[in-house]
Amino acid sequence: MTASPPKVALVTGAARGIGLATAKRFLADGWRVALLDIEGVLLRGAVAALANPQEALALTCDVSDAEAVRDAIEQVGNRFGRLDALVNNAGVAVFAPLLETSDADWERILSVNLTGPFLCTKAA
Repeated sequence: MTASPPKVALVTGAARGIGLATAKRFLADGWRVALLDIEGVLLRGAVAALANPQEALALTCDVSDAEAVRDAIEQVGNRFGRLDALVNNAGVAVFAPLLETSDADWERILSVNLTGPFLCTKAA
């Protein structure tokens, strides 16, 4: 019987915190993982520190940028040949009262937290 190839997950917001912990769990369970984050230097450091970085792919990506998302999904396909799971984890917040939140901050929150998952899901 032929063993099936490892499943592949893509986790956004994966340079630290819940996203990185999620990626580590997938890896521990035998999955290959594409880790996306807008903070490229932090992401590359996190991936280099993984127990099995050869099973991971670090991609610097702004999830609110449709072209960047499509490119990232294409790179996942080129590297791993499939995508079985998507974790839309990337998110931003402004810790200020609503009346003190700038229009630009509000637009960024919506772009990352709402448009980002839409773009990633659509591209996947």
